[in-house]
Amino acid sequence: MQRILSRVKLGAAKCSRLLSSVSVRSTLSYNIHVRLSTTSGRSPPPAPTKPSPFLTARNAAKLGVLTACAGVMYYVTRPNSSQTAEKTSSQVHGEQLTEQQINSILKANEQSFAVDMKTLFAADISDSEAGHKGLRKWIPAGKGRESVELPVTMTPVIAYHLNQVASNQPIEDYHSEHRHRNGVILGVFDGHSGTECADVLSKYLGVYVAKAISELPACNETPERKKHVTHALKTAFNRMDADITNGGIDPDPSVPQNERIQAALRPAIAGSCAIVAYMEGRDLYIACTGDSRAVVGRRRGDGSFEAVPLSEDQTTANPAEHARLLEEHPHERDTVIVRGRVLGGLMPTRAFGDSRYKWPAEDQQALRVRQHRANYHTPPYVTAEPEVTHYEIDPTADKFLILATDGIWDRLSNEQSVELVAGYMQRHALVPDAPTVGASLLEEATRAGDQWSWIDDNAATHLIRNALGRGNPFMISTLLKIQPPHSRRFRDDMTANVVFFGASEPAEQVGERFAALGSVERKAFQDVDLSRAEPKRHRLRLWVQALQSQQSTAGKTSMAASKL
Repeated sequence: MQRILSRVKLGAAKCSRLLSSVSVRSTLSYNIHVRLSTTSGRSPPPAPTKPSPFLTARNAAKLGVLTACAGVMYYVTRPNSSQTAEKTSSQVHGEQLTEQQINSILKANEQSFAVDMKTLFAADISDSEAGHKGLRKWIPAGKGRESVELPVTMTPVIAYHLNQVASNQPIEDYHSEHRHRNGVILGVFDGHSGTECADVLSKYLGVYVAKAISELPACNETPERKKHVTHALKTAFNRMDADITNGGIDPDPSVPQNERIQAALRPAIAGSCAIVAYMEGRDLYIACTGDSRAVVGRRRGDGSFEAVPLSEDQTTANPAEHARLLEEHPHERDTVIVRGRVLGGLMPTRAFGDSRYKWPAEDQQALRVRQHRANYHTPPYVTAEPEVTHYEIDPTADKFLILATDGIWDRLSNEQSVELVAGYMQRHALVPDAPTVGASLLEEATRAGDQWSWIDDNAATHLIRNALGRGNPFMISTLLKIQPPHSRRFRDDMTANVVFFGASEPAEQVGERFAALGSVERKAFQDVDLSRAEPKRHRLRLWVQALQSQQSTAGKTSMAASKL
């Protein structure tokens, strides 16, 4: 046996030398390679010549030797299939994570904020700007303090709980929270094909929304205001995507000069869904691009809760989106939707970035983007324009808003999520005279033979824990143990923002109850920096033209050389 292994090693060494004589060009399936350097001074490679019969025979002999060596190596060194199966089984079903380890993972990114209500009113807002809603009394806690008269346009947000649990490495979900004058802008961004697009959205989209809102004409009529805000949100989303896909977002200053073009284009190659909530007073606007969701938890007269969805998943499973794609591409009815995906590749029908579904084919060729669609005829196939929903918050009934990426909604329904948060509020005395958890949730858990978990102080963590495994620590442990990239087959990145409303009673009292939960930070929303929304220079055409010129010059040089 020792002699056989010795010969195998000798054969492997010969195989290595033979392989080294073969030139193999590897290609990257995703990375974009953009080079603007000149090709002057470089000679094109000589045209390949037809091999002689001798070379053909020699290469065939080499192939035979390689095949034989590979066969010997495989049968001597192949792993035992039963051992492999046993190892895989032990990784999933073996030693489980402890409760402390599970909590360490689930709570690593959780954040709980009790909002200082006074900071949500900008004193420089004139009554004429906010007067279309009139005024209301707000009484701060504390004896001897006079009541303060504030516009009702002050948002009813009193607290919000955030959390993220990654499946991808690094996580591709991002979020943002901003204040603009007397409004609040919250966003959740579900990236795909990389982190770059969602990262840009978290830094810029809220600012673009604030800029568009600030440019609206003064209007005291509520219907007109709704129409203007809806248009402003669509304008902000479309402008953001135009800047991303046209190379208008400058990369970080730390990026080396020779890599800045690639860095500027990466957000365009990657993609992201987005759901943004804009609140001014009781007016809540939800702008949705993709398949993240927004759901309001509304308390009925009998004390139970109902889920009020404020967005629809924008995929081909949505009849309206399916019909829109067919209408926009009437001559591609058999190819625009394949296996439930846009051109057979992309699940959401609306997204930021994803320029492989937007750029002309010739631009992608010039930029050396992997061209992967045979039936690519009439781009763009994907849009970032959102569907906008307006909802007037009822301070006596509406208790919270859930913004979450599809990693949550893949595992929880709207109704389950609302009942989980409602039960959370009851257990922490955050809603007066709250009912027990809805009967439907309890009946479902009983049928499934398990129960829901109620151990978290953070409502977003509470949602994520129950999405992963309800009250089953074994299931949660099993899912969390699977490492990237394999974990993506079983769970997606999860991000949730649970926003609590408190307009039905003195805000200070509700805020104090949230602050009493522990590990809660009092926080004022950060003001947006409108300078970040200044017009951007679109450089994509310049880069494409330069590359096309470069490729044309190289082609002419190659033709001239072939005639010599």
